[in-house]
Amino acid sequence: MRQACLSAAIHSALSSSQVALLLWENPSNKVCGDCGTASPEWASINLLLLLCQACAGQHRALGTSLSKVRSLMLDSKVWTEPLIQLFVCYGNRVANQIWSPAVPAAEQLLPAASDEKSIAQSECCSLSLSTRPP
Repeated sequence: MRQACLSAAIHSALSSSQVALLLWENPSNKVCGDCGTASPEWASINLLLLLCQACAGQHRALGTSLSKVRSLMLDSKVWTEPLIQLFVCYGNRVANQIWSPAVPAAEQLLPAASDEKSIAQSECCSLSLSTRPP
């Protein structure tokens, strides 16, 4: 019985590359939701944002009370079918419609933002994100 359950779980689990491919089906998810870098491999699962590695680091620095960052490739247990469906249906475009207005223009990330600017922005964002809607 236990062997059958384990076998079923293994067969139903998606490989890490399958998760990324499914999430990237939404065109807005093919780039980082913060800076626009192609092929993001991280996500803020509570904000429904796919993120590049640099932006994922900034989100991690904000703390899990604001952004719960998970890897598309490494954190296989978190990627349930309902969560994948949310990302595919809504994803970065809708998430940015909700969250971007709460971030002042000076603190928003731009494609190819420098590391110095990113560090300064992450410090500023921790203040502004605490005022975002739940």
